[in-house]
Amino acid sequence: MELSRNTTPYYSLNTIGQALLIEALLLGLAFITFTGIFNENTPPQDVSINLVMNEETKVVKPPEPPKPKVVPIVKPNVPKVIQSQDVPVTNQPADNLVKETVSSNISSRNESPAPTEASVNKPDPMAIYRGQVNAAIQSATSCSSAAKDMNLKGKTRVQFNLLDSTPSATSVVNSSGIPMLDNSALNAVKNAKYPKPPAEFVGQTKQMSVLVNLNCSD
Repeated sequence: MELSRNTTPYYSLNTIGQALLIEALLLGLAFITFTGIFNENTPPQDVSINLVMNEETKVVKPPEPPKPKVVPIVKPNVPKVIQSQDVPVTNQPADNLVKETVSSNISSRNESPAPTEASVNKPDPMAIYRGQVNAAIQSATSCSSAAKDMNLKGKTRVQFNLLDSTPSATSVVNSSGIPMLDNSALNAVKNAKYPKPPAEFVGQTKQMSVLVNLNCSD
């Protein structure tokens, strides 16, 4: 009986200690499990990284070239060409055509105006006067004895002023190449008997140019 009393407390203490140990292990296991679940359920924290981007370099556009000025094109006024329409010719007898032609000619002659005095060609009085002066000088030509002995001949153009019937400022324009003939031409201008000028030329000085033909071989 004494042995049983002494052993009972020993077994109870041992049992209590084991129970505490098991409880501690269970608590520790539960703690570890709880903390693991807590860590797994904790959402990961976002880490924000602020990246500073370099500003894009602004591209400078070249200046646009000036736009060419648009010159309005002016269209020339082209006259409209009126196309002539061919009139159909009817077959007419030959006698009718002849009669119509004759009648049209007669009517056109009757309608034509009478010629006026201005339309009639009148002779130029100055041209007539120059011809008379040229003939007067040519008839007044004479050759010297020396020119006759040498049978000289040639043409000399002389120029002079003529007031009514008086010559002045006589000169040789184109020489014959022979001085004796040139002198004979000047003497012919001086000694010629000039006609009276037309009434509209009286009192006026006219410049004359005459080709004097000299033939001293006759």
